[in-house]
Amino acid sequence: MSQGTNKKKTVERMCAVCRQRYPQKDLIRFVIQKDGQARLDLKSKSEGRGIYLCHDYACLEKVLNTQSKGRSPLKLEPESRAVLEGLHAMRKDQGQTEDPKTSKAKKLLGQARKAGQTVLGFEAVKASLEQGTVKLLIMAKDMGPSSLQKIRQTLAAHPVQTLAILNKEELAQCLGKPRLALCGILDDGFAQAIMTALVGSNPPRHLTENNS
Repeated sequence: MSQGTNKKKTVERMCAVCRQRYPQKDLIRFVIQKDGQARLDLKSKSEGRGIYLCHDYACLEKVLNTQSKGRSPLKLEPESRAVLEGLHAMRKDQGQTEDPKTSKAKKLLGQARKAGQTVLGFEAVKASLEQGTVKLLIMAKDMGPSSLQKIRQTLAAHPVQTLAILNKEELAQCLGKPRLALCGILDDGFAQAIMTALVGSNPPRHLTENNS
């Protein structure tokens, strides 16, 4: 057996609010108790049925705002609710709220991946651009200069609408990868939905027209 074939597969779980899949280690885990209440499991070691929540500000806010209305996907026990309220307040104080349009675009990216309508990474994206199957290119806004130059050369010959809306870490998190700088959207519907979601906050543009 050749070396490198025993890579440990990343375990993914779904956020109970946005329904997007992320690496389990990046999510907040709760254990459902016999009375139906959700107890925070910070070490992810407690026995019982687990339910997960991502760190997205909008997801934290939705869980907390719907507690008293009985419509929350998580019925939090008092202590766990207090901890989550503290995390929510800290994010707000640090300005870690997110523009709703960007948040929607990130969720659409996750849905496109789940539907098998994405290509990820430089080589796969380059090949798809050359084949003319990419409808929208999403690039990390903190992509390195060398990679940026290479993708510009490809786009010069195979132009396509390109958006720079997320950094590498955010893009990787949306698509369940440890690190990612490029994502190609293969479906016209997803491409249009992502661009529509961002109109007004980060207008679409062609990367090849950006000389900065």
